[in-house]
Amino acid sequence: MVLWWLLLQNSLQYSDGRVEIVDVPKAFTVGDVVAVTHRRDGGVVVQRVSPPLYSAGIEIYLGEFLSGEQVRVRFASIASGNTDIGTLTFQFLYGESGVSEQTYNIPSGNYWQAELVTHTFTLPYDSEVTFRIIANVLSGVWYVIDYLDYYYPTARRGELLPDGNFESGSFGDGITQWKKLGAKTEIVLNPSYDSSYACKFYG
Repeated sequence: MVLWWLLLQNSLQYSDGRVEIVDVPKAFTVGDVVAVTHRRDGGVVVQRVSPPLYSAGIEIYLGEFLSGEQVRVRFASIASGNTDIGTLTFQFLYGESGVSEQTYNIPSGNYWQAELVTHTFTLPYDSEVTFRIIANVLSGVWYVIDYLDYYYPTARRGELLPDGNFESGSFGDGITQWKKLGAKTEIVLNPSYDSSYACKFYG
């Protein structure tokens, strides 16, 4: 058994650079580290051996939504300054392996911006949904988010996400508290309001 990295839906790259084309289940996504076993009958068994690795990120379970319902999240943020900060990728995970995602440049500016929103995700069928934020923050800078709620046209608009203002003060299981996905992610005192918490991503 050897380790490979998934390049495309049916391409596996070995650590020495060799590439093999195989039938890979759709449950895998680009960047997964997988173990490949070649059977004597010519078949190939592919298994994920680790979750995707992120330097910074969080996720939370949103609950069940009906087919056709839309999900969109609004949040407030502040950055360390007016230089380039990095990117944010927002993912809505649904069903067995469904992912709706979009990547944005992180807005710079050492002041609170309150009306930032994700893309709108429309449920293709009834499903539970988990919301994930992956932050790719440049070295030497930071980005803080707070107060995440549902935004128009979501049916739940105006409602806070679970632990949407990070008032639990810590990370948890991803159900009632945000799950931490990368080492460069912290729950911190809000830089503008010392009595409340926020989430900080840094490079």
